[in-house]
Amino acid sequence: MFRQAAVIIIGSISLAAPALAGINLDFRPPGQTVSIGDTVNVGLYAVSDDETDQLLVAANVILSWDPNFLQLLGNDDTDAVPLISSGFPGNDLFNLNEVVPPQDGDGLYVAFAPLGNPVAATPEGVLLTTFQFLALVASPQTPVDILESAGDPEGETIVFDGTVPNLDVTGTLSGGVVEIVAGSCFADFDADGHVSAFDLAVLLGAWGLCPDPCVPDEPSETCPTDLNPDCIVGAFDLALLLGAWGPCS
Repeated sequence: MFRQAAVIIIGSISLAAPALAGINLDFRPPGQTVSIGDTVNVGLYAVSDDETDQLLVAANVILSWDPNFLQLLGNDDTDAVPLISSGFPGNDLFNLNEVVPPQDGDGLYVAFAPLGNPVAATPEGVLLTTFQFLALVASPQTPVDILESAGDPEGETIVFDGTVPNLDVTGTLSGGVVEIVAGSCFADFDADGHVSAFDLAVLLGAWGLCPDPCVPDEPSETCPTDLNPDCIVGAFDLALLLGAWGPCS
């Protein structure tokens, strides 16, 4: 199975069997509720699996999400541990990052510690970076996960030890879920901060079946007035708009 080489710091791929797991990867918070149009912040934490700090020099992390509900905006290193490199490499070995940042529901994030200064994964967890997503459409539960493997050729999520070169110390991988609710601005079609007569006129002007392409329960760029979404602009969408009438909150 292929693995992303960690350039100068890691060198070539080790063929030795991995050591006992020492560092877990967690998404935090594991659950959150946001409104359509909000930015969703999901922190990636490296966590020691015992009461001592465990050192890491690099990490390749394959993340996944549903692009029907979340759009990946990128990653933010504010408040994260200092790294020499943190992001989504273009032209990765596993063809996961079709663009930067990837938009198709999976991607490869790579982190490198500064030369000679490995990162200490504490029992409480250390923040490597924060992934930022845009909430697109209402969903009771949409997952954001860390995958063990993905890509073509297949690559792996792997944490490299900070003491022994090329040593795999990957532990458990924990994802999260996001609930996306329709906030009061979801029917503000002209984005003026109010749901008003203009927005009502836009909805009534689009009354009826949505144009193709439209798939039920998926957001449609061709039919933004389909608020439920069921590919029909009708009484249910009107009720939602009237329920959100007034200033956006």
